[in-house]
Amino acid sequence: MAHTPVSATIPTVVYTPTSSGTPHAFLYNEGVSTVYLGGSGVSTQQGLALAPNDKIRLPYAGGTIWAISGYNTTSPQGTVITATSTFPAGTTLTDAAGTSFTAGMWIAIESGTPRQEIAQVNGSNAGSVFTNSALQYAHGTATTFWQINAVPSLVKSSDVGAT
Repeated sequence: MAHTPVSATIPTVVYTPTSSGTPHAFLYNEGVSTVYLGGSGVSTQQGLALAPNDKIRLPYAGGTIWAISGYNTTSPQGTVITATSTFPAGTTLTDAAGTSFTAGMWIAIESGTPRQEIAQVNGSNAGSVFTNSALQYAHGTATTFWQINAVPSLVKSSDVGAT
């Protein structure tokens, strides 16, 4: 069985089906945090939750399975005061507390909603927080974002009973 570390910031492949026969995925969460399973865009809001020490068997799993782990929000916190551009969204969040965010921090934007996304801070100055890559959504005024502390996890996977 393969052991794959899963992070809260970037979806990770935890299962790839065999190239022949009928694949049967078996996934086991060996970590301390819930992991969320899905496609390459999996998030904590759009994935199938797999609790710590829980397992799932997926007969006929013909596609690649990705996972992301949970996270905790912490300070600093910001609130968008000028809406971001439309899709593809820009890389700037205008916020009065912009300088509280430093390069390398990971942030959750609209945490707990279907528009949730995780981004890494590239830098900030008075009133602006810049992300390393374009945001997936255009976030409106009053949108809240937080720094996050990732809670890594570990998923064990196998292709049992492939025939």
